[in-house]
Amino acid sequence: VEVRVLADLANTGNAQASLSLISLSEGVEIPLHSHGSTMLLFVLSGTASLLGVGGPQSLAPGSAALVPQGAVHGLTHTGDSATELVQVYAPGGPEGFYKDQSHMEGTTLFEGALGKKGPRPIVRAASTTTPLPIMAGRGEALLILDPEQTKDASAYLGALRAQPGAVVPPHRHSDSSEYLFVLEGQTVMTIAGQELHVQAGDVVQIPPGIEHSARVTGEEAFKAIQLYAPAGPEQRFKGGSK
Repeated sequence: VEVRVLADLANTGNAQASLSLISLSEGVEIPLHSHGSTMLLFVLSGTASLLGVGGPQSLAPGSAALVPQGAVHGLTHTGDSATELVQVYAPGGPEGFYKDQSHMEGTTLFEGALGKKGPRPIVRAASTTTPLPIMAGRGEALLILDPEQTKDASAYLGALRAQPGAVVPPHRHSDSSEYLFVLEGQTVMTIAGQELHVQAGDVVQIPPGIEHSARVTGEEAFKAIQLYAPAGPEQRFKGGSK
């Protein structure tokens, strides 16, 4: 298992969530355990099996999973190539194990057999999510892990797509932190009055109450994974808002 912790309390000063990039090689099995935080996953490439109450669920590119706080779960690599996932904890904390394996705060190993009752992981595919038009029709949002469906408002995960020239006007989120993991394209973001050039592979973290805006630049479409912790601001997309 290879892990890159891209955003956490140590480098953002924000404990509302953490974001890591995980690579699982052939044959890897992560044993059953639980967290004191909600965990979100998004599969970039490869396949895996997510274990939990209700039985194993397959994860494929473009699929996402929400593991509720306290839900027992494990992860097994499947297929012939490495599996890459974006992993989010809300609130952050359990990712500390990646930096120091004696740090188990927020994580509890599970021994015994899984029962038939209890919180269970939820898996949804981006391909089954209806795109919602945003940015005056020049972009779209996919609410993959919509809290109205997951019944878990601790965090939200979705995908954004936007054409070159698309604009997100200045706005702010009063209670939620926003995280973006850029997959393709580039944009110029203005955050708290500071202009930032953002491109594929970058992670952006925006705390609550901070004004921000964006403009897609270049000739390539912009694609990103978007997260809110806690969930809430994504509901505005249902009305066609930016």
